[in-house]
Amino acid sequence: MMFLVSWRAGCRTGFPQIGNYHIKSLPSRPALKISEVQSTMRIKITPSSRTAECSLCRHTEFSQVADRDRKCNELKTVVCKKCGLVSHECIPSNQELLEYYQEDYRSEYNGEATPSAYRVLREWDRGQALVKQLGSYLAESSDVLEVGSGIGCTVKSFELAGYRSIGIEPGRGFCEYSRNVLGADVSEAILADLPAEERYDMVMLVHVLEHLNDPMSSFEHVHSLLRPGGLFYVEVPNCGAPHAAPPKMFHYAHIFNYASWTLSHLGQSTGFDVKEVISSESNKNLQILFQKSNTRNDSRSFDMNGYEKSCESLTRYTNLTYHLRWNYVTTRMATMVHHLCGRIRAERRLEKLIKSFPEKSDIDSGIRRAA
Repeated sequence: MMFLVSWRAGCRTGFPQIGNYHIKSLPSRPALKISEVQSTMRIKITPSSRTAECSLCRHTEFSQVADRDRKCNELKTVVCKKCGLVSHECIPSNQELLEYYQEDYRSEYNGEATPSAYRVLREWDRGQALVKQLGSYLAESSDVLEVGSGIGCTVKSFELAGYRSIGIEPGRGFCEYSRNVLGADVSEAILADLPAEERYDMVMLVHVLEHLNDPMSSFEHVHSLLRPGGLFYVEVPNCGAPHAAPPKMFHYAHIFNYASWTLSHLGQSTGFDVKEVISSESNKNLQILFQKSNTRNDSRSFDMNGYEKSCESLTRYTNLTYHLRWNYVTTRMATMVHHLCGRIRAERRLEKLIKSFPEKSDIDSGIRRAA
């Protein structure tokens, strides 16, 4: 018996699935050669019919890099032929996104409408890591805002570290969990709901920017929220690494896919200086700390090689060569062991963690004394 390995983009058949592939018995046909299978699992640069302006540089010429998302749903993804920004061919409206994030996103993307104990602990560890990374840039009792705060672990981590920390989150289930379980100061809102008042010392968008349909306006609004010299921390999946294998790279929720050259360009075009690129070029997550300035560069005045850089990074691997990288294999094995151990003791560890939180009144009095 011979087997045909076919990519999910060509299969909606209900056959048994292994990873991103379906295994189908076809005794009358020869098996595909490795080179033939590999050629169907790489990103191909083809012409695009999009005529709308690029959200970053206002250019109007694009190339298409995909026609399916990671779940094999139809989704055309394009790259700007000037600055290299990667995005959906058709950008969703504000109303479409609001409905999606309030009702469907968490259950569809993470498989859960309210967080499991294991997910809360993972986010808690990330929040603690951000406090260590960014705390040295902040004065005591600084005002910190997280946009798209999710479970609320980062908001709570900064609060416990002595900062006036609040968050906004459009997802009802996660917002309620933040307030009712963690006791974090999180409101159900989106960035556009916030009045343009210079009241924060730092604003954070942690894996949020790629979900916003107007990045230029979002950065400009954050600029209006920061005090002079305020900090703006942005973390997104790194399209320049790349952060995933070709069949898993694109998702409806990720409207824009950023690399260091496009994210830096976005900040400089909206009144920010790049204070520090925290992550390495090969890191799957791109981390940049911006600082509010009084000058901005016209995005249309930039002559960049972003298109060539983006195409090179997107086509660097096939699905096979991506997964055969030694660093990927070793890291993946260690991650699987870590996740397994974490799930086993998640419930008990989370219960102990929540019990260790001080009363809200104690935190507030400590912040007032520091101020």
